[in-house]
Amino acid sequence: MDRVNTNIKELEEIIVLLKNQLAVDKKTVETLEANQYWLTFLDSRGNGVWDWNAITDEVIYSKGWKSMLGYEDVEIKNSFNEWEQLIHPEDKVSVTLSLKRYGRIKFGL
Repeated sequence: MDRVNTNIKELEEIIVLLKNQLAVDKKTVETLEANQYWLTFLDSRGNGVWDWNAITDEVIYSKGWKSMLGYEDVEIKNSFNEWEQLIHPEDKVSVTLSLKRYGRIKFGL
């Protein structure tokens, strides 16, 4: 009987952990949906929009932003590395210094 009670307790703890993770995931999805709404709204008005999460290095570039640079939507992936590749060689040092100053240099420019 003790083993059954132990298993029940472990399952209850797992359920609590899963509920907490679901709450975090739900908040993340809500935030992403809100960001996507604004990006879509601004992009539909011809604005070039991008969003960079400097902690996770996740980046979103709008179609308008890509178009302003002369690219089709499929030509630039939504990654920090894509932007990094677009930096003019003469600007790499100043960009690196600026990002270091703000503590966002986790990449090798």
